[in-house]
This record gives sequence, structure tokens and C-alpha cells, in this order.
Amino acid sequence: MEQLVQAVDEVLAGESRAGGRSESPGHTRVGDVHYLEDGWYGLPTYASRIDPDDLQDMRLATGAGPEDRRGRSFTVLGWRVESERVRLQVAAHAPQTGLTLRAVRRPPDFLLRSLREALAGLPDPGLAERWSAAVSTRSRLRTVRPAVVS
Repeated sequence: MEQLVQAVDEVLAGESRAGGRSESPGHTRVGDVHYLEDGWYGLPTYASRIDPDDLQDMRLATGAGPEDRRGRSFTVLGWRVESERVRLQVAAHAPQTGLTLRAVRRPPDFLLRSLREALAGLPDPGLAERWSAAVSTRSRLRTVRPAVVS
């Protein structure tokens, strides 16, 4: 297992040397939304590729964003990707106009860091340890007999 964690560490080190890690300290503007019905807004996606999985702390906001004390901010409670828009759910009392989606973008190495943390935190690596050994020796995993439960 240690070899697998070390391999992920090496990939992460290569990413940071290549400038692959960029933290986004605050909310950035993603795009203007339009009112659909109480509590639901649409963010058009035909002009750009928007993946809500790459965003954290999504908010619909007026003014300069959630940090703007003069504006208002509504936390996105849920979202659903549709054919040419992302449908966003917020509190039903949000205004019908003047809202922009703002979010914190996840760093490009987010998934690698999550993988590394998960692997390092395994209490009993079991199959993951066997898989790591098989990968490092370029051999096949042997089948495991199922446990007999009585």
C-alpha cells in the first residue's frame, strides 16, 4: 500500500512542479442565471462547459458576490444537469432577477489528493494491498474464495 501512496505522491509532486495546483481563494463568477420557478434557476451551458462537480460552495448572489456586504447570497441546495443548462435549487424567497452563480473552483489535483488521503487512511488495506502488489510486479490478481457465512 505504501508503494501506491508513494506513486500518488510522485504524481502530485509532478503536478505542482508543472503548475497544476492553483487554489482559488474565494468565489468566482460562473455565470448569470435565469428564473425558472419558485426556488429554481437555470444556468445556460451551451456557451461553455460547466461541471458542478468541479465547484464548491455554490451560491446565487446579487452584487459582487457572497463576500459583498451590500448584496444578498443564497446557498445552492441542489442541482441537476439538463441538456443545455444546469438547474439550480435555492430558497424559494430568492429574487427572480439579478442573480449570478458564484462558486469556489476545486483545484485541478483535487481528485488525486482525495485518492491519496483515502489510501493512506485505510485501516485494513486488504484487496487494495493485493492490487498494489499486483500492479508493482505486473502480475495478475488471484481470485479470492468468498467467505462462508453460517
